[in-house]
Amino acid sequence: MILKRLINEAMFDEPKLVLVSQEDISLINKLCNQSRPNYRIFKVIPNQESWALLLNDYCCIPNEPSLQPYLTGPVISVEIKPKQGFPPLLYHLGEEKPIAARVCRFALKQAFKLKTMPLKEESHYCPLDLFSGCHSRMINAIKNLLQTPQNNFRIFRDSELMYSDGNQTDLDSLLAGFIADGDLDQRSEKVLSSLLIKALTLPFENSSQTLVDDLNILDDKLHLCSYHKTANCDFPCQGDHELRRKCVLETVLKLQKLDTIGSFKALTMLNHLKQTAPELAILLDNYSDSLGEVDHFFPSSLGSPERSNNETESNYFFRKIWEYLISMMAKDCSIMISMQRIKPNQRLSPLFTPLSSSEMPSSLFPSTSSVSTPSSSSLPSKSSPITLDARENEEKSQLIKSSQKCHIIMDEMSQTYYAVSIAIIDLDLKRTSNITEIYKKDLKLIDAFKDHLRER
Repeated sequence: MILKRLINEAMFDEPKLVLVSQEDISLINKLCNQSRPNYRIFKVIPNQESWALLLNDYCCIPNEPSLQPYLTGPVISVEIKPKQGFPPLLYHLGEEKPIAARVCRFALKQAFKLKTMPLKEESHYCPLDLFSGCHSRMINAIKNLLQTPQNNFRIFRDSELMYSDGNQTDLDSLLAGFIADGDLDQRSEKVLSSLLIKALTLPFENSSQTLVDDLNILDDKLHLCSYHKTANCDFPCQGDHELRRKCVLETVLKLQKLDTIGSFKALTMLNHLKQTAPELAILLDNYSDSLGEVDHFFPSSLGSPERSNNETESNYFFRKIWEYLISMMAKDCSIMISMQRIKPNQRLSPLFTPLSSSEMPSSLFPSTSSVSTPSSSSLPSKSSPITLDARENEEKSQLIKSSQKCHIIMDEMSQTYYAVSIAIIDLDLKRTSNITEIYKKDLKLIDAFKDHLRER
């Protein structure tokens, strides 16, 4: 399957293809309508027998027998639909509609929604903040998602949807039992935001290698949105921040940045390909139907914005359109984070991935003597707190693992540990027919944004 070569296997489970009856489709539509806001009720599945993808339940912690005895309290699951994490390309959608790439695409989309949908209020969430790698900006992004979730943020408690657009339950009540009772005191948002950022930046170093892991397509430029107010940063935010290698946000961003052409060029290339190499255009249309043996399918020079010496013009156009389709999928995916508290005063060393002494930072197991293996000491509990700097906290999150699917992170203020699982979902492969739709939508977004600025 194509996605298995692009996304770390620890972040993605291969779905199963199943046939769903018309009766089940009707039931699914009914259940979805009960939780959708009014402006999204029009989103329905055609009421007919259809094929569907059967996915794992991402609202639970993976069933790791060695971990289960340590867990307590509810499972809190958060779905984040991060959207495009870098500034849009310079929009030359026809000479009469140029717009500089100073505004995130999410802001353009918000202007369009405000014009065409009965939104309660505009969201001030900026994807550029979430993908910045800057802690202050990421906190600001989570804060804005909590304030206006829309279709980009949802919280589940033991698999039940409890926090979404139009259903913003009090966080203290929602997180009771997840955050230790004595630690609530109106700090639920701070704890939740901190844990989410830890999960989003957790590196998956010990898992499979993918084709995008070593692509050098992320720059160190400061990306700010001129429309959204960016949070003040404790640092001069001039390339001092970056996403950690092989974390889920970096994976999503790299897939998104395979797009170096935008919808206008993608459509132009596609039309040219249909005329000069129709067999390649057909292959693009069928790529999501041919998910078996795909080693031969990946274009050479993956991720390069330029045409390589061994590429014909047709092969170059094919590659850039293919990368654009993959990017569109990543721009619309969701990240699912499920967390459960670990009982206090537990000896967690049996859960660790064995590490050599050279790999293990001494801050993990405070001692005046050297430590050769995790089993020779226990982690500090709430009753014996330690002070860690940011880098040591990152190392703790990175190294304390029970499996590729489940990790352990910590809330430093309360010295409370949490099991966490992370997955990328809603990976709907796009087809070439979507390119025309996206191009037309881009025109509407820009017009709506210009109108929105005039009305402010």
